[in-house]
Amino acid sequence: MKVPASQRAIWIPVGIRYMIVAVFFFSLMSLMAKLVAPTIPTGQIVLFRSAVGAILGYWWVRMVGIPLWGVNKTWYYREYCGWSSKPPWKKR
Repeated sequence: MKVPASQRAIWIPVGIRYMIVAVFFFSLMSLMAKLVAPTIPTGQIVLFRSAVGAILGYWWVRMVGIPLWGVNKTWYYREYCGWSSKPPWKKR
């Protein structure tokens, strides 16, 4: 039995949906930055955009239930070893 075209659902993968929403909000943020650019210094715009992005990212990670620092703690040891092996006063 054939389903009429008006009753067919268009299936869009979840990842594509997230990308469409991200493109919309990125475009909206770019538009807002261009609108306020003549009145606010560039540094303040960058700071505000970064702060908003960090807050929204943190909120999204907590809402979804992903552990903020991950579950594989061996990477912390590896990162510390790499960080501590390069003292800031030594030039390469």
